[in-house]
Amino acid sequence: MPEEVLGGESREGGQESVFEKPEGTIEIFPVGEKEPVVESGKEQLEGKYNEILSKVSPGSSAPAVSDEDTTLDAKSIGATVDEESKIQKLLDLAATKGVAHAVNVARKLQDYYALDRMHDELVDKLYDGLLAKGLISKE
Repeated sequence: MPEEVLGGESREGGQESVFEKPEGTIEIFPVGEKEPVVESGKEQLEGKYNEILSKVSPGSSAPAVSDEDTTLDAKSIGATVDEESKIQKLLDLAATKGVAHAVNVARKLQDYYALDRMHDELVDKLYDGLLAKGLISKE
């Protein structure tokens, strides 16, 4: 951390703070101003993440679904024998009643493979959507 030296006079006659940098250079800042902060890679990623979140509307437009609805949907999807059809039904359910409801249904089914595959599909769709909107870039 740079050492702060107080008491210098500015050209305007006010107090200044002098910060001595490790390289031996000196920077002068008006009293009350802080030294500029250089963001690390993690801070830059968090800033980008917060920027993306600010563009997404808070809350879901999906209707609230009761535990009874979850049970009914789980019975309906549980009757499906084909795994691909089961995953597609869970994805359709996520689109109509919300992701949280679809996750609850998959948990009620105790089909963790379907839950994992549904998660993978939703993440891929979200990633593609963020790329299409220009909110993230392919690296």
